[in-house]
Amino acid sequence: MVIRRPLVLSLVLLGLLSACGRNAGNSAPRVATVPAQTGTSTAMFSLDLAPFVADDGPTVTYSVVSGGGTFTGSVYSRQFPTLGSYDVVFRVSDGGKTATGGFTVRITAATLMVIQLGDSLALWETTTADLSQMSTANGNADAFQAVTDALARGAAVLVFPEGISHGASELAPVKTGIARMALQARDQGGLRDVHILPVGLTFERKEQPRTRVLVEIGAPIALDRWPGDGAPVEALTREVDARLRAVTLNFPTDDAAARARLVGETLAGIFAEPRPVGESDLSLAEQVRLTRRSEEARRRLAARPGAGPRVQEFERRLQAFGDELADRGIELADLEISLGTRKGAWFAVREGAMAAVAGPLALWGRVNHWLPLRLARALARHSSRTPQDPAQHTLVVGLVAVPLFYAAQTAAVWLVAGGWWALLYLASLIPSASWDLRYQDRRRRAVRRVHAYRLLRGDRPLRARLRDEAAWLRQEASELERLAGGD
Repeated sequence: MVIRRPLVLSLVLLGLLSACGRNAGNSAPRVATVPAQTGTSTAMFSLDLAPFVADDGPTVTYSVVSGGGTFTGSVYSRQFPTLGSYDVVFRVSDGGKTATGGFTVRITAATLMVIQLGDSLALWETTTADLSQMSTANGNADAFQAVTDALARGAAVLVFPEGISHGASELAPVKTGIARMALQARDQGGLRDVHILPVGLTFERKEQPRTRVLVEIGAPIALDRWPGDGAPVEALTREVDARLRAVTLNFPTDDAAARARLVGETLAGIFAEPRPVGESDLSLAEQVRLTRRSEEARRRLAARPGAGPRVQEFERRLQAFGDELADRGIELADLEISLGTRKGAWFAVREGAMAAVAGPLALWGRVNHWLPLRLARALARHSSRTPQDPAQHTLVVGLVAVPLFYAAQTAAVWLVAGGWWALLYLASLIPSASWDLRYQDRRRRAVRRVHAYRLLRGDRPLRARLRDEAAWLRQEASELERLAGGD
């Protein structure tokens, strides 16, 4: 016993000394200074910190101490909410020792929108939907100052200068607020290189869900070159109004808007080439372009003596041509399709095969979304007050109803078939819904083309007459435009 105790004590001491020897050879990771970083609130910020860390060990791990965000390996990531400076502190460990480091991220660009919130104004961060409400005790002073501060930090501020949302056929009078904000930022805030960028939205059918929207960007207004004498607010407001009208369609009445839209759509079809059924409808940009050209020609011809009767005859025949196509259910571009037997047979085989392959997936999407979409449309119709409301209300209600039905339907599948089938079912919902919408568009165009093929093949004189009328309208439209231009 006396002999064994020193031996045991020696072994324990030897073990401790060995452990101390191993730790003595390990030094903590070394973290270099990380320079300040910049980013935007509209994109995910990421930074690889491996170049700033040195260690003698084979591997190191990274973790966030403060400042939010996550690490994937040595790469730090975070989407910062809005403008400002953010301090990030991180820890590096080699399994034995640790070290900390840090860096600053300055978010220099964001998209902000000035909106009405009750009786006050607010800045809305469009990426995160954060609201910064501003007091109205000083009228618009707080709101204007907030806009100046946002511009100074590099933000883009979105303003709806009409001040209202409406379904009229032309712009409402532009308020002076946008001009006052911009001039205050330049004159009182001392900011340079401030621009007003006009953006126009043209809806194909604003009252219908899934309608197409054309976004047009106009010529920017450079505040550095805008004069500061006279009545700059009123002059700048008029310039904003003029440039917005250049990127939108404006008509004095709804009837005038409907007439111009018919002219633009019909001319776009007359000048277009036949399209495969897999392609989308006529370009909305082309329709808007031709609408503008025809309205400009109409305005000029109104001032030309003797041109009025010719314009009226053109519009009468164009209206009658469009009405006949609509009554017969024919797309204008389908007047030029081949009526041969071989072409028709190949079309039937191809679209039949497409229906056999794509139809079941589209049907799956239709069945699973029938009830929530019906509910959304019914609630939208009930809550609508204007013809334009149902489309927007359907979207808003659907954003709530569809996820709730997803959750309920997935839970039901989970209870009946188990977790894996429920996950598979959930994963199929969005792709099948998207495919259903695309396939229904193609199916609609295919059915329409089959109808045109059968009608025109069985009545060749009808096709010849319609093609001759389209050719006359095409030629007359070109002649009237040359006449309006003085050629």
